[in-house]
Amino acid sequence: MSDQLLPSDKYLASILGLTEEEYRHFQTEVRKRAAEGPQPAVVNDAALVLAIVSLVLSVGATVVSLLLRPSFPDLSKRGAPKQRQDTVDPI
Repeated sequence: MSDQLLPSDKYLASILGLTEEEYRHFQTEVRKRAAEGPQPAVVNDAALVLAIVSLVLSVGATVVSLLLRPSFPDLSKRGAPKQRQDTVDPI
């Protein structure tokens, strides 16, 4: 690393409001972090989001269908069917 700053480095340091020493510290930090490699990015897993949305929609549809189903009378309380005696025997 050279002792002299390039004119572009001096210009950048003046724009950022840094002294030469602060700018050199900035350069060493940038080089150190660049050598470490890129930081892992936050990845939005679309499959997980899709699965959660699908689950919520299916549970919601099931609840709505249960609330809107027709009600049938309870056949177990009606008892046995009654036989009528007034039927005519055709024979």
